[in-house]
Amino acid sequence: FDFAHDPSRALTDQEAGIDADSNMDDQIELSSQSVAVFVLDVRTHKTPWATGIDAFHYDYEGDFLGEEQWEWLERSLRRSRATVNVLVNGLQVHGNRLFDANAAEDWNKFPFAQQKLYDIILESNVSAPFLISGDVHMAQFMRRDCLSSRRGIKPLLEMTTSGMTHSWGTGVSSNHKNHEKGWMNSYEAFVGRNVMLLAHVIYPWSDLLVS
Repeated sequence: FDFAHDPSRALTDQEAGIDADSNMDDQIELSSQSVAVFVLDVRTHKTPWATGIDAFHYDYEGDFLGEEQWEWLERSLRRSRATVNVLVNGLQVHGNRLFDANAAEDWNKFPFAQQKLYDIILESNVSAPFLISGDVHMAQFMRRDCLSSRRGIKPLLEMTTSGMTHSWGTGVSSNHKNHEKGWMNSYEAFVGRNVMLLAHVIYPWSDLLVS
């Protein structure tokens, strides 16, 4: 969006300096392998999260992408000939840790949208699909074994990259204050690490792969 002028006006791909369907054909080839990256917008058309007691229930009509973006993703995956196909979005796709979406957002809260994403990826028969997500303030590596009618069980890997410096049970966050001198910063870092260690004992996330 053009926040410098009219905040309601969306920039064109040319104005933003991006090409949604660029395949970099004019670049020098350094390898016979290629990687396609699909960046999903999960905010513009997202169904608002429910509040109150309804926030603890699945929203089977909830959506993240909107019809136009769904059509673009399905069309783009089907025509992709890349060796590896990376789908990037801000929310965990496989994640299913907390019930309230207002506390921890993930695709699991909208089951039909989550299943639709899986179906599009599997039915496209795209090579080596890989999910990258963020938002939860810790690193996590997950796998879901999806059943495809044409290819049997197909593993779908997801890497959560926020942040790569810490995971569940290691610290509350990678706040720069935890690395600065001073008794208060050291105290906060000590408390944070031990709180997370205690949380890991009470509610362990011992699985490297979630299926």
